[in-house]
Amino acid sequence: MNEINTPVRGTALLTKALDIVELISDTDNRLKFKDIAERTGHSKSTLYRILSALSARGMIDIDQRDQSYVLGPKFTEMAGSINSSSDLIAVSAAPLKGLADQHGENVNLSILLGTAQVTISRWQGRLSQPFHSPIGERKPLYATGLGKCLLAFLPEQEREALMSRMRLTAYTPYTITDLESLRADIEMTRARGFAIDDNEIIEGVVCVSTPILSAENRPLASVSITVPAHRMNEERRLELASVLQMTSRHIGQLLLPQNNGQATYPSPPAGGRLEVIDTRAFSSKALGYSSVWGGLVWQDGPGGSIHLERDGESARLVETSQIDASTLMPSGHILFVSDGALMRLEPSGNAAYEERTGADFSDVNDIAALSEEQLLVLREGNLVSIDRSSWNSTELMSGLCGRAGISISDDGDAVLAARMQDNCLVRLALSKNGTALTEITEISRSGNGRISGLSFDRSGKIWVAYHQSWSLCMYDADGEKAQHVPVPMPNLQGLAPGERVNSVVAGSDRYTMSQSLIQAAPSSGGLVKITL
Repeated sequence: MNEINTPVRGTALLTKALDIVELISDTDNRLKFKDIAERTGHSKSTLYRILSALSARGMIDIDQRDQSYVLGPKFTEMAGSINSSSDLIAVSAAPLKGLADQHGENVNLSILLGTAQVTISRWQGRLSQPFHSPIGERKPLYATGLGKCLLAFLPEQEREALMSRMRLTAYTPYTITDLESLRADIEMTRARGFAIDDNEIIEGVVCVSTPILSAENRPLASVSITVPAHRMNEERRLELASVLQMTSRHIGQLLLPQNNGQATYPSPPAGGRLEVIDTRAFSSKALGYSSVWGGLVWQDGPGGSIHLERDGESARLVETSQIDASTLMPSGHILFVSDGALMRLEPSGNAAYEERTGADFSDVNDIAALSEEQLLVLREGNLVSIDRSSWNSTELMSGLCGRAGISISDDGDAVLAARMQDNCLVRLALSKNGTALTEITEISRSGNGRISGLSFDRSGKIWVAYHQSWSLCMYDADGEKAQHVPVPMPNLQGLAPGERVNSVVAGSDRYTMSQSLIQAAPSSGGLVKITL
């Protein structure tokens, strides 16, 4: 309520009525008659007369479910009438109506009000059901895509202050009801640039939401498309996220004529915990850091190239046809597989040459160096040990996931892989000469999706990427999930230990992604460095 509420002479009752409207508007808690009486100090008879008058005029209403007071239809109608003349709605109307017409679903425009989001305008899609909630109704930030989007792009201090004031009440079995889970969801929203309400406030309804940002990257508003759950699969969710992002950016630019329409949008923070190297490769995979090469070595398989990232500069080391797999050897040279041949590149800068003339390395998924003399090769899901002095091979295990690849611990005693049959992460203990398995340990049977990349880091912890998860997971040696790190690309792969302890670097796929997904995740194809 207003800090200065001394009534104008002769208007005491009107002031009391306005104070009550403000009280109901300014709180997210459900206020009943007793609550309003306690907060205002009015007698029961006076309060009853005021509430009855406001209710009769439609300024407030009683929610019959719990007998609490809410803003009424007349108030929200007046608020909508005022807001309809604002710059935000005027500028947003045409592009958002276009979205509703094009996709046939309901489109909403919302702003932040206290610890809630308020829908200030909406457009009905031709295939959708009519809206049931009035314009101006307050809904919680934590349980809606519109709200989570507004929350996510606030400065951290403001965001935490708002979250500390929230009571996380469940609306459905899928509502987030603890702060730790909410922070994880908000972090994911910031990383990928859009929020999801997955049956969280109304069961059977899914929303995708994106922010409209100011020049300072503060949320001016948020936009959502609301879809019945039976019409929303993962592919459509990403398509709608993509078109919403483009539309939100367009609206933001129209609202910023003083910047000549050039709004800036958040990118992952450089340094610290997460850094993105925007290589725009077709499909990047990290080989790791090399003191011999003096930087990070990575491959682009479909691009037929191997690169060196050093001091902010990128150099192409190899340019050939498709590269299927590659690895850094302890001595510093690089082995890679191209056109079924095992090739070798020396740090001297001379051209790559065939390591083993006539040897068949077709259908190889991944290779890794146990030592200078011993290679591990993953071929069509079969793990094979190869002695480079005799070129004798020994099959160690079958039924592994080729896409996930393999990783060798720093001490060379263990191999990390994923079992194809049940998507189970396994640690394989090796004999000293690397020609036999001595133990197979199940690390994790994950329900997160198909494993697309894995790696030990230099401390022995395990990092795993899951297909279309927009994140990396870190597990301790016992398979307990220790960290979950959102990233701005959906499909990470080709993981390798980072430069420091407790760090990892990962590549990402762009080559197999749809155009809508690329638009939603434009950094795809780049590299991600994460340090904890």
